[in-house]
Amino acid sequence: MEELLPLIAAKFQEILACQAVNIWLLHPDETLELLRQAGHDLTVFKGQVVKPGEGMLELFRILARACAFPIPRTRASCNATNTPVKRLSTH
Repeated sequence: MEELLPLIAAKFQEILACQAVNIWLLHPDETLELLRQAGHDLTVFKGQVVKPGEGMLELFRILARACAFPIPRTRASCNATNTPVKRLSTH
């Protein structure tokens, strides 16, 4: 696996055409460890361990939660305001 991580990171960097790609390992205690980096990301370093609720990853988690739409618990479809959408009759 250790031999594949640099290839995976480099390939994703190439496909995404981005400055850097980071591969993180999620530990059972919910800490994240940066295993591999392709490109240059000055905000993190290889081997860095981030605890839950810390750093930029926490900010991304908060922003992602704010942007997420709730999943309806019923079969009826919902729009962005989470109000049921009336189905049109096909008769």
